[in-house]
Amino acid sequence: MDDRKIRSLLTVLETGSISSAAEKLNGTQSGITQTMNALEAELGFKVLIRTNRGVTLTEAGERILPFLRQLDEDFMTLERESREIAAGKGMIIRIGTYSSIANSWLPDVLAAYRDENPDADFEILVSSDKLPRWLQKGKVDMLLADEELGQGFRWYPIMQDEYKAAVPASSVIAQKKVITEDELLQYPMIVSMMTSYRRYRNLQEGYGRRVIRVSTDDDTTIIRMVQKGLGVSIIAGLSGAMVPDNVRVIPLEPPVFRTIGAALPDQPVKAVKKFAEYLVQSERAKQFYGILNRNNQEGE
Repeated sequence: MDDRKIRSLLTVLETGSISSAAEKLNGTQSGITQTMNALEAELGFKVLIRTNRGVTLTEAGERILPFLRQLDEDFMTLERESREIAAGKGMIIRIGTYSSIANSWLPDVLAAYRDENPDADFEILVSSDKLPRWLQKGKVDMLLADEELGQGFRWYPIMQDEYKAAVPASSVIAQKKVITEDELLQYPMIVSMMTSYRRYRNLQEGYGRRVIRVSTDDDTTIIRMVQKGLGVSIIAGLSGAMVPDNVRVIPLEPPVFRTIGAALPDQPVKAVKKFAEYLVQSERAKQFYGILNRNNQEGE
C-alpha cells in the first residue's frame, strides 16, 4: 500500500466527495475513483459507501481509519527526514582516506566547508587497502584517495600530489635540489608497504637487507624513522608540512605524481555529492585543472 492511495482516501473523507478530492489534489474524478477501487482491491473489502450525496466509510473502513491516518503521518515524516538527509541536514558524511590526506590537507578543507555549511558533520576513517571495500559495503560515503583506489567508482579528480624523497638533514644528499631513484639506492631505505606508489614498493628488491619495511601508509611513522637516521624514504607531497627541521624533503628526478580525488558510489546522496563538488572547486583543484589545461594546450 503506497502513500498516494492513503492520502487520496483521507482527502476524499476530508472533502466529502470524490470530485472535491480530485479538485484539491489536482487530479481527475476518474483518476481518484480508480485509486479508491485499487485501494479496496488491495485491502480485500469495501471502504467507502458512495451515494449521490457524497461518501461515507463502511464499518470496516471505520476500523482501519486510525491506522491509515497513522500511516499517512509516518509517510510524511519519512518524506521530510529523507529530504533533510539528502540535503545533508543531520547527516554525518563518512570519509575514508589516507593518513597523508587526513593529517595535512583535509582539516583545512573541512574547516572551510563548515564555515559555509555549519550543520555539516563528518566522520573520518583512515586506511589504505581497505578503502574500496569500505565504499562498496557502505561503511563510508566517499573516498579521498588516488586514482588507483578510485577505479570503478564515480571519480572527481581534485589535485596532483608530487612524491618527494625524505632524507636526514645531516646526510650528503640533503644538499641536492633533486634526487634520482638510483641515488636513493645508495642508502638504506624505509619502505611503506601500503603506499600507492607501486614503483616505490618495487624498489625494495634492489636494497637487499638494507630495508625497513613498514606496514602503514602513515608518513609520520616514516618521517620519524628518517629523523632517527635509519634510512631515506619517499613520502607523499602532502606530508611535507609534517617534516621536522632535521629532515629534508627533495623532489624526485624524474618527478612522480599521484592524482588525488573523491570516489563516490554510483548513486551518492545529495550531501555527499555537494561536498565532492565543493572539493573540485577548491584552490588546489583549480590549480590542478589549470595545469591540465595548459598541458592540453601545449600538446595541441
